[in-house]
Formats: sequence, C-alpha cells, structure tokens
Amino acid sequence: MGVRDISRSHREKPPGKGLDLWRYQKIAGKEVRSDVLKREFLLRPGYRLYYGCGDKTVLEQLRQAFIDPAWALSLGTSDDLAQVREVSHIEPIRETSAGDTALSFCLIPGDHSNNYSFDWAAIQGTPERVSLELPMVKLLPSGFIFGPGEERKGCEYKPFTFLAGVHSLKKACPAYCFSEDVVPLISIKQEQ
Repeated sequence: MGVRDISRSHREKPPGKGLDLWRYQKIAGKEVRSDVLKREFLLRPGYRLYYGCGDKTVLEQLRQAFIDPAWALSLGTSDDLAQVREVSHIEPIRETSAGDTALSFCLIPGDHSNNYSFDWAAIQGTPERVSLELPMVKLLPSGFIFGPGEERKGCEYKPFTFLAGVHSLKKACPAYCFSEDVVPLISIKQEQ
C-alpha cells in the first residue's frame, strides 16, 4: 500500500494544524496516575491510498470494502472519521524508480534523512515565507497481530520518511506507476 498527501493539490492549501491536550490515566507499577498528553492533529487533510497485490481477487475484495465499509473508517482515533470520495477501478501498475521531487508528499519506506536536499527553485518560487524543516522520519507499524475481539496491535515497526514539497530525494528509490501517479509501496503483513 502507498499513501500521498493530496491536501494541497485538492484544496490548494495545506491542512490546518492544532495541538490538543488529552487527559489520560497512566498505570505506573501499582498506582494509577493522571497525566496530560499533547496530541497534534490535522484539520481536513486529504490523502490518496494506493494498493498493489499479485492477486486480483484480493484487490477486488479491498475495493468493495472501501465502497461499502462494514464499520466507520477512521484516521487514528475514533473521532477522526475518514470520508471516501473516490474508489478507482483496478488497473495494472508497473515498477519504476523515482527521485527528485516526484515523491514529495508521499510516505516512503526507510529512513531517507541522509538522502534529501532542499528544492531551492520551489522555495524561491513560493510567494510567502517558508520554514525549512527536515523530512519527517517516524517508526510506524508494518505488521499487526489481531487479538480477541479483533483488537489490533502492531508487532513490527519500521522507519518511514515523509518529504514535504521543499524536499527532493538525491538517490531514487523503488516506486510504482499508478496511471500518472508515482508512489512507493509499503509491504504490510498480518500475523496470526
């Protein structure tokens, strides 16, 4: 599966950001302590998901699940409901490699914190001030275990990099062509 942030191309502006304070109960040994957690949230982000599989039957089942989901779809917590705007038909894809700015706003497998440069032409062409930030690298779950009641827990974590519009990759990485879009795919597995 792959993901691209399409907020800017879809609405011509980035999603809004905010910081929320969550009060929660933390268990420390035999005592329960109350604590506050800072949680960043995005307002009205837009994402496009891409799926690839060698078995067309699996892709068709996944497609039908997005067309008619059994449960409400969310992006994180149960308050972060997702709205599906379009489900495309299944098409063949081809493998390629992509670098430069082709993978801006995509989630890329691996830590590419040493494989990027700033796109100075894009920065100079921006009519507003731009804060130069490093690419975001996070450990995210890439494998899951399902417990009683379909409770899902991450069992394997891998680093992933997200490049903003002012970043470009120096060295290309494997990706796939979905019609006009070039996106790296992430292998996700389910443990029983």
